[in-house]
Amino acid sequence: MLITFPSNSFTQKRIEGFLVDTATPVKLSRLKNNILIIAMAATFASAVCYFMWQYLEIRREHKELLRTKEQLTRRYEEASEKLVESQRILERLRTDPVFVEMIIRRRLGYAKAGELIYYFETPTDTPPLPSLILSETTPPVPPPPAR
Repeated sequence: MLITFPSNSFTQKRIEGFLVDTATPVKLSRLKNNILIIAMAATFASAVCYFMWQYLEIRREHKELLRTKEQLTRRYEEASEKLVESQRILERLRTDPVFVEMIIRRRLGYAKAGELIYYFETPTDTPPLPSLILSETTPPVPPPPAR
């Protein structure tokens, strides 16, 4: 940017009938140059900060996507294993009559003619047997006498 001083009679010449200003251009002062450099450096620093922030956001999102990919891969493998097991069971149900009979007996509770099925229920309100024997209300059992 060039600045010229106001015209005076010493810097003006008449060329082909026109009055022309012949003052030499003066460079910006050192202070204005420093202000311009600081403004450019601040603009550059803010641009660097903005792009660094964008980079960190993208990196965080990338890590999150990798975790999601690992979880989905694990779920896919588990589902594939479950599918293979289901296909194996289905094939046995189609071809193995002994397996079909076992499934019918266990899951549906069917029995052949003349068979009896016994169901044993586990009591839920009474404590297990060892704690009944050694409860706090019963005295401890004395050791057997020595002979």
